[in-house]
Order: sequence, then C-alpha cells, then structure tokens
Amino acid sequence: MIISFLRKEMKRKNNNKENKRNFFAKYLFTNNNHSLPLIEFLSSLPNTFPQILFLLFFSKLLELVEKFRSEERIGIQMEEALELARAKDTKERMAAVERLYHLLEGSRKSLTSSEVTSLVDCCMDLLNDNNFRVSQGALQALASAAVLSGDHLKLHFNALVPAVVERLGDAKQPVRDAARRLLLTLMEDSSPTIIVERAGSYGWTHRSWRVREEFARTVTSAINLFASPELPLQRAILPPILQMLHD
Repeated sequence: MIISFLRKEMKRKNNNKENKRNFFAKYLFTNNNHSLPLIEFLSSLPNTFPQILFLLFFSKLLELVEKFRSEERIGIQMEEALELARAKDTKERMAAVERLYHLLEGSRKSLTSSEVTSLVDCCMDLLNDNNFRVSQGALQALASAAVLSGDHLKLHFNALVPAVVERLGDAKQPVRDAARRLLLTLMEDSSPTIIVERAGSYGWTHRSWRVREEFARTVTSAINLFASPELPLQRAILPPILQMLHD
C-alpha cells in the first residue's frame, strides 16, 4: 500500500528530478516506521538511478534520523520525569525516579551540561526524601547518569560527594548500598584517588559511626576493584584507617 502510494506520487511529479528529491525528503522526515517500505521502493526504481550508492546513502540517513529522534525522545522523557520527581505525592516521586533510572540505564546518549545540572539539582533534593525508595532511586539514577555525563558531572562533585556520603548513614540498607555503588561508579568514571580523598574528608571522621563503617567498606571495595597505583595506600587510605582503630 505504501509502495503504491509512493509510485503514484512519483508519477504525479511528472518524473521531475527536483520534485523527486523534495518528495523523498518530505517523506523521510515526516513519516514513522518507513525504513523498510522506502528501501523496498528505492530497490524498484529503474536502472538509470545509481541504486547501490543511493540505497547506502538513504540507509545511513535513516539511521541518523532515527538516532536523532530517539535522542530527542529521551531528552523529552527525562524532562518529564524530572518534573514529576518534584511532585508532592510520594507515589509520583517514586514513579519518577524509577522512570528516570530506566531511561538513563537504557540510554547511550551522552548528557549535555544543562541536562546534568538539572538532574543533579533534582536528585540532590530527593536524597533526603522521607521515603527511602525515592532516595534509593535518586542514587541509582545518578549512578546511571555518571556513565553518560563525561566531565560534566565533575563540576558538581563539591556538592554531590558530601551528600552521597551522608546517605551512607541512612537507616535503610538499600539506600546505603546505593550510595556505596554510586561512589564506586564515580571512582570508575573519574579517579579513585580523587573520590576517596574528597569523600574521605567527610567519611573517615563523620559523627555517625555508620557512615564511617560504610565508607570503610566502600574503600575496601575500591581496593579490590582498582589497581593499586590508582589508590596510593600510604597517602589516601592508611592514615585514616589507623586512626579508626582507636574508634
């Protein structure tokens, strides 16, 4: 049916090449689910067209258009989720962070600086939410975003790292686990030494014993995950650990 429509349109254009190009462009950018019908139609064109190059070009163009549309949809859905995360209703906030997490986890699109800023600002507010599942979801979303943020997230470390360290002392184990995983993700995406030193300035001497204990566990995991040159033992780890022996 689609192919018949295209053929009729081509005849109606009186075989004018300029009209053909305009028709292809219009059809390409205004229709969904068109890839296979369009390629099948192009395959049926007369031999006067350089078919192979034509098909390769349009195939690549279709991929780029679909990628652009997909990234645009993700950006819109992310904005909607961030807006929902500010709702007063707890269930809506829970649904928002879950949606945000799944969007970021399934995305390969790099986040822009403004997207990272919006995400961090929103999640920072959610870390202290009265519902632990909202806090947990915000930590998980940040961990997924860290992989897509490049260097943009580093600009927020001064505020983000202390806030994550505070969640190591949460009363709920799932929140503490999510906070530890986020710190390890930040180490992997930036530098283990930088994160250990920056988080350690809060974690090693924190007033809460639970934060100190969970941070020690985080550093233990980091030692197992990262090569020893990445974590200078004497400078970054050994002194505070020796101090904790007097706890």
